[in-house]
Amino acid sequence: MAVKCVLPGFERTEPGEHLCGLYQSEHQRKAMLVSFVHQGLTGGQRALCIVDTRNAEVVLGDLRDARTDPQEDLAAGRLCMLTPQQTYVSDGTFDPDRMIDLLRAQTDRAAAEGYAALRLVSDMSWAMESPSPCERLIEYESKLNEFLCGSKCLALCLYD
Repeated sequence: MAVKCVLPGFERTEPGEHLCGLYQSEHQRKAMLVSFVHQGLTGGQRALCIVDTRNAEVVLGDLRDARTDPQEDLAAGRLCMLTPQQTYVSDGTFDPDRMIDLLRAQTDRAAAEGYAALRLVSDMSWAMESPSPCERLIEYESKLNEFLCGSKCLALCLYD
């Protein structure tokens, strides 16, 4: 499966797709994130946002600016927010296999709860600051492509 590189304004996406969003400004990041999450929430999909702890409130504010208060979606479980420390680097190292296992479990859980798909969005810029960023990031992107192929999950990885 080919990875699509997108800029703000991308249209509908389907389960199994892996998008890489390249942004140069906060405005572009916000436009991609909000559009991707909103499409999922209005399409019967669960949205999983992986956000750095220092910008979780920014992401909630972005969603709040664009639609109704995301607190209702959080409370209902339609929107989930986790940090890189809870997902990618829970033991201090970037482990692509652990993340794929988490996505598999989250996708299965979303399907069991009646959601059409799991929609993952993650700002991956933090990964460029970690030790050996390129090797682990390339490994993760490759494993993510393999996992997504034929799955009920779709992903948007954001990069500044």
